Amino acid sequence: MAQRTPPASGDFELTADELRVVARYVVLHAEDVLPVFERAVPGDPRPRAAIDAAREFVDGARRTAAQRLTSVDA
Repeated sequence: MAQRTPPASGDFELTADELRVVARYVVLHAEDVLPVFERAVPGDPRPRAAIDAAREFVDGARRTAAQRLTSVDA
């Protein structure tokens, strides 16, 4: 069995439910500013893809590479 490294000073761990609460907050605010971005940079699908991937997680899907990859791309 792999050993877990304890969190570094100042770090903390969140449960999946806690992460969903944080992601929900982020999605709501990102959706507010998305139209501004899309007007400024039409044709760039990365922020919308990141929001869509985060929304899937918020709605109960498992965390996958999609959330990590799209968040970095956005």
